[in-house]
Amino acid sequence: MSISSLSSSTAFNFDGVVSGLQTGSIISKLMQLEQGPLNQLNAQQAKVTSRDKAYQAVAAKATSLQSAVQALLLQSAVNGKSATSSAVGTATATANANAVNGSFIVNVTTLATATAATSSGSLGTPANMAPGTLLTGAGLALAPTPGTFTINGQSVTLAASDTWSSLQTKISTATAGAVTLNLGTNGVSLTSATPVQIGAATDTSNVLNALALSGAAQTGTGPYTLASNQLLGEAVVTKSLSTAGLNVAGGIGASGTFSINGVAINWTNGDSVNAVLSRINSSSAGVTASYDPTKDKVTLTNTSTGAQNISLSDTSGNFLQAMHLIGAPQTYGAPAAYTITQNGVTTATQYSNTNTVTNALPGVNLTLSAAGSSATITVAQDTSTAMNNVNTFVSQFNSLVDLIDADTKYDPNTKTASVLTGDPTIAGIADRLRSMATAQAIVPTGAAYNSLGSIGITTGAFGAAAGSTNHLSVDSTKLTAALQSNPQAVFQVLSGMTATTSLSSDPTNPWISTIQGQPATNVQSGTYAVTYNPGTGISSVFTPTSGGAQAPVKGTITAGGSNGGVILGMTLNARSPLPAAAGTDSITYSVTSLGVMQSLNDYLTKLTGTGGVFRTEQSQAQQSTNQISNQISNQNAVLAQKQTALQAQFTQMEVALAKLNSQGGSLLSSLGISTNNGSSSSGA
Repeated sequence: MSISSLSSSTAFNFDGVVSGLQTGSIISKLMQLEQGPLNQLNAQQAKVTSRDKAYQAVAAKATSLQSAVQALLLQSAVNGKSATSSAVGTATATANANAVNGSFIVNVTTLATATAATSSGSLGTPANMAPGTLLTGAGLALAPTPGTFTINGQSVTLAASDTWSSLQTKISTATAGAVTLNLGTNGVSLTSATPVQIGAATDTSNVLNALALSGAAQTGTGPYTLASNQLLGEAVVTKSLSTAGLNVAGGIGASGTFSINGVAINWTNGDSVNAVLSRINSSSAGVTASYDPTKDKVTLTNTSTGAQNISLSDTSGNFLQAMHLIGAPQTYGAPAAYTITQNGVTTATQYSNTNTVTNALPGVNLTLSAAGSSATITVAQDTSTAMNNVNTFVSQFNSLVDLIDADTKYDPNTKTASVLTGDPTIAGIADRLRSMATAQAIVPTGAAYNSLGSIGITTGAFGAAAGSTNHLSVDSTKLTAALQSNPQAVFQVLSGMTATTSLSSDPTNPWISTIQGQPATNVQSGTYAVTYNPGTGISSVFTPTSGGAQAPVKGTITAGGSNGGVILGMTLNARSPLPAAAGTDSITYSVTSLGVMQSLNDYLTKLTGTGGVFRTEQSQAQQSTNQISNQISNQNAVLAQKQTALQAQFTQMEVALAKLNSQGGSLLSSLGISTNNGSSSSGA
C-alpha cells in the first residue's frame, strides 16, 4: 500500500494503511458513478461532430454536382462541332456551336507575311582580296595561323608572309594544277575537275576555317566548286561591340538606348551583337532579330503579319546605325488572300492580316498554311463532347443522392439508424433534386423536347421495381440521335433560358427613364420594386411570382445617371431631374423558357452559398461544439473537486483510525495487556 500527498497542507491519502480498505479503488469507482453527465456531454459532442462531418460531405458532393451542371450551361458543352480538313497542309479549321454543319472549300491564294527590315550594308569591313595582300593583314574575321593544311591529300604550308597570290601558287603546285584558288569580293572558292578533298587530322593551320571552307557544301558535277559558306571579312558577333570589327563611322559608342516599335532597349559596348539581339527578342518590341553570317546583316521581322511598319530610332548612342538599320528599306508584309466555295458559289477574294482567320464563316475559324492550293473543310456535330458532359452530370447526381440515401437509411432488421436518419433537411435535398431532374423544362410551344427524359436522361423505365429508379441513367442511343437531329432543342431543354422585362413607372413620382439588360442568375419570374428616396438612395426588392419578397438591395444614383448594382445584370438609367419625393417604379421579369440545368444551378447555388443549408449547419455545429466544450470543462472541474474532497475524507478517516488504534494500544498497555499475541499477564 502507498501513502500519497494530496496537498501541501495537511491532507494525506493513506490507502488502507490502517483500515485495510482499498480507498484508491473505492474513490475511482465513486468517481465513475459521478461521470455520467460528463459521458453524456462527450457523446453529445461526438454526435454533433459526426452530423457536421456528414453534412459537409454532402456539401462537397453538391459542389461537384454544380460544377457538372454549370459545364452544361455552355453552348460549347452541348452543341459542340468538329471541323476536319481534306488537306491539313493547306488549311485547318475549328468550329463552335454557331457553325452550320456541312462542307465548303477554302482556296488559299497567298499567305500573310510580316514586315522585315534588313541592314542596308555589311556590319563588318569586307576582307581585302587584292592578290598582293598578306593574309594576316587581309582583315579576315578569323585570323589565319601559319602551319600546314591539306588539299586532296597534299600538304600545303602557310607562312606569315604569304599573300593571296602566293597562296594560290602553293595550292596549284601542291595539287599539280588540279585545284585552283579563286578570289571573290569577300570570299574564296576552290575549283577542280574532280571533287576536292580538304583537311586532315595532322593539319596545324586554321586557314581552311579562316577561309570558311571547312564544312562548306561542294557544288557542281565537274568542274566542282567549294566556296566560302560565309563572308571572310565580317563582324564577329560573339565578341564585344568594341572589338567586333563593326564598320561604323566614328566607331561604336560606349553605351546607349534604342527604340523598336516604341520599346526602349539599353546596351553597352561590352555587349556582343548576339547579346543585344537576344535582348531584342526577349523584349515586348514585337519583332524577331536575327543575324545572317552569309550576308553579315541583321534582320528585324515583325512577329505580327500584315503591312505594319517597324519604327526604329537611336535614342542615344549608335547601335542601330552600326547595324545599318537606320533608314534601311523595309519589305512590308502582306495580308493572306483566300476565297471560299460553298454550294458551287465562290466568294470574292477575302483578306486577313494573319494566317488565322476568325469567323471565316459564322462559328468557323481557319488556319491557312500553304498558298496556291485548296482544302475541303467539313463541319459536323460533335456528339462525344455532349455525351461526356451529360455522363459526368449523371455520375455526380447519382453520387450525391447515393450519399444522402446512405446517410439517412434505417435498417429495420437491426434497428440501426444512420448518421442523418430522420433529418428532414437532408432527405428533402434528395427529394428536391429528383423532382427537378424529372420535371418538364419551360420550352417554346412546339419544341422537339421538353424534359430530360425526352432526350434519354431518365430514372428508369415505367413500372420498374421500387428502389431501382433512384439513379439517373443515360440512353446514349436516344441522346445521340437527339443531338444529331436537333442540337439546339437539346440545349434548350438542358440549359436554355430566355426572359423579358418591362418597366412600369410610379404614377406620381416616376424616376427611371430606361432600363437595359436582364437580371443575371435569376431563374424566377417576378417583380422588382425599385424605390428612389431623395437623400437615401435607391433600393430594389424582388418578389417572385410564387414566393415572398426577398431582402432589399441598396445603391445610389444621380439625376441622369445610371446604376448597375441593385439588379445584377441590369442597368437603370435615371431621369433628370429626379423627383423631389419618393417614388417606386416596377420592373416585371418574365422567364419565357428555362432549361433543367438552369433550375438545378440556381437551387445548388442557394444550397451551398452563404445562408444556405450547409453553411448554416456548419455555423450552428461550431456554436454547439463550443458550448459543449465549455460544459465539459466545467464538469471536469466539478469532478476534480469531488475527487479531491473524497480523497481528503478518506485520508481523514485513516488518520482518525490511526489515532484510535494508538489510543487503544496505550490503554491496553497501561492495563498490562500485551497486544503482540492477544494474551495478558500480571506481575507478582
